[in-house]
Amino acid sequence: AGFLLLGLALVQPISLASAYAALAAYVATRILLRATGKANEPAGPWVRRALVAAAIPLPLLLYYGVGSLTDPALRQWAAQNVLVSPHPVHYVLAYAVLLLPAYLGARDLVRTRPDAGWFLTIWLLALIVLAYVPVTVQRRLIEGAWVVLCILAAAGIRSIQVEARRRRVLAGALLATTALTSVLLLAGGLSAVLRPSVPVYRSAAEVAAFAWIADNAAPGSVVLA
Repeated sequence: AGFLLLGLALVQPISLASAYAALAAYVATRILLRATGKANEPAGPWVRRALVAAAIPLPLLLYYGVGSLTDPALRQWAAQNVLVSPHPVHYVLAYAVLLLPAYLGARDLVRTRPDAGWFLTIWLLALIVLAYVPVTVQRRLIEGAWVVLCILAAAGIRSIQVEARRRRVLAGALLATTALTSVLLLAGGLSAVLRPSVPVYRSAAEVAAFAWIADNAAPGSVVLA
């Protein structure tokens, strides 16, 4: 697990925060089950394994952190990488289709499979907290939320006491509704490609002007446009 996290740090270091949240949620679940008498296995070994897994990519994460504070290029990149979370109402509307079945799934799993139920619930709550920590990349910190919501929603649909055919219809309706976002994204991309215009495309004259400035202006020159 630690080396998989190291690979993640090489690809997208910001996602380590979300991965650490998942680890912390699982450790919290083991401690909770042990404290409430629902698990006989001690939580200590799981805590040690989680700490080892989290420690393996930590040097690389610290290196990125120091670099973001000291390297001019990384500082400039971080300054423009502003991805703050919207008002919570926007998240509620975005995930509205899955919230009710996810709630039903969490309730059912906590009763029937407390290890999975509490783990997924605590993980989702941790991601909600991360979405509003005081950093500029809040929206990057909720990665994994779809995994939790989809598992809980699937469990919620399964728990509904209706015949199998109606349950399949409900699942299909949920799938079709949540696929609308992907359809809109694809349609928007195709529309931008089929109708060349700014900002996706720049005019030939503008590109020529940029090229001329790059070839003739001294570095650091101020251009009035």
